[in-house]
Amino acid sequence: MLAQIPLTLTRVGAKSSRSRIRRPYPSEPTYSGWRHADDRTRLGQVTESTLVDQLIDVCALTSIMSSTGNPSLPSVAPDAMAMMTHPTPDLALDEAGFIAHCVAFARRIAGSSYPLDEEEYRVLIGAELCRGYVQGGFGRQGAAMALAGDRRVRLSTIRAPTLVIHGTEDALIPLACGCDTTASIPGAEWLPIPGMGHDPPPSLYRTVGDAIGQTARRSAMTVS
Repeated sequence: MLAQIPLTLTRVGAKSSRSRIRRPYPSEPTYSGWRHADDRTRLGQVTESTLVDQLIDVCALTSIMSSTGNPSLPSVAPDAMAMMTHPTPDLALDEAGFIAHCVAFARRIAGSSYPLDEEEYRVLIGAELCRGYVQGGFGRQGAAMALAGDRRVRLSTIRAPTLVIHGTEDALIPLACGCDTTASIPGAEWLPIPGMGHDPPPSLYRTVGDAIGQTARRSAMTVS
């Protein structure tokens, strides 16, 4: 059982334009003890670079919906890019319009096998807005991704047990990006999830948590 594995989930990354918090789900596993770096997309790219450049001591790493910066990889789906670059309603003047825009975008990047739960997502947005909204944060993160460049050589120096998780229908960070991450990190395990889009839905939290736990076991066996 996962509860028998001591593990600390450590997120390394930049501040999001909407702070990524959500209500915990009863089915989600919890961990304590082992240090494990968990990264996602833009934050994931920061995590990968931070682990390499600052030599952070972690026992295991999970890369979720991230990429290597390889310029030959496919980019964001055109319609998703159009939604990202279209002006967002001003939160102070049109909160309902702002939330509707967020819901529409989340619906677009959800996979066909896991449609967006709009009611739950609206609750999530409300929690994020209560915590804090940083206007312009999304643009700064996009610029940071562009400036990070190709990280494949640096990723090849990672020696911690690594898991790479990616949805096969990710419209923002295409599947090939996850494949490239796996190929760039020695010994990395590859877990593509059929029908999943960019964000893991609640129904997959247990699947993702179990996979992270198995990566922690790999680390524990290496240490022992």
